[in-house]
Amino acid sequence: MENLELMLEHWKPRALLIDTRLCQADDFRLVRHAASDTAFSSVLIVALTNIFPEESPQDIKRIGFDGLCRRPCPVWRLADVLDGHFHP
Repeated sequence: MENLELMLEHWKPRALLIDTRLCQADDFRLVRHAASDTAFSSVLIVALTNIFPEESPQDIKRIGFDGLCRRPCPVWRLADVLDGHFHP
């Protein structure tokens, strides 16, 4: 996660798709920080979770994610979500 934080300082993504297993160890610190940082206000942050997640959709929103995609999540579905967000 530290490498991702360093990359985000220089690379300005429009969307981040984050596997929640990568964030659980540090209590979603990166996502919580990004959600409260005005530099990320236009960045869509989507949680990618397993079929039997520990987090509910409400928990995901409370953490700071903008959306949720549970496994299995077909690529076409994720493309539709991104397209709907960026080209309403």
